[in-house]
Amino acid sequence: MTAQGPHADQLSDPAVAAVWELLNNVPDPCHALSGHDLSIVDLGLINSVSRDGETILINVTFTDPSCVFSYKIIMDLEDLAATLDGVSDITVTSDPYPLWT
Repeated sequence: MTAQGPHADQLSDPAVAAVWELLNNVPDPCHALSGHDLSIVDLGLINSVSRDGETILINVTFTDPSCVFSYKIIMDLEDLAATLDGVSDITVTSDPYPLWT
């Protein structure tokens, strides 16, 4: 999968735009262990970011549905809520499609 960024319509909300900026700093744990500096955005793991009130909704596709590091990525994403004004929660959902390649 090629690296993807936000769709233009997702950037109209300042909180969503801020999340996209922060996502660029969330490392992929597998690559970090091997000494490579690749974010989850670089790998194209983020499908969408949206907002519902004070909750940010992030949809991801993992490189492998049984990825042992998926919990680490989810925890890193949930920790973003503490850094954003006006955001009380982050909900992360995983979608196995499209398949990551």
